[in-house]
Amino acid sequence: MLSGKTAVILGYGDVGKGCAQALKSQGARVVVAEIDPICALQA
Repeated sequence: MLSGKTAVILGYGDVGKGCAQALKSQGARVVVAEIDPICALQA
């Protein structure tokens, strides 16, 4: 159902990481927006 869709995650903390992993496992294209440069590098 999510395969091929684009999902935007705002923030890459604990919740953002979990959401990004879940969406990616469902086949979605994940885009992360993060203001903290350290977290942005992890994304």
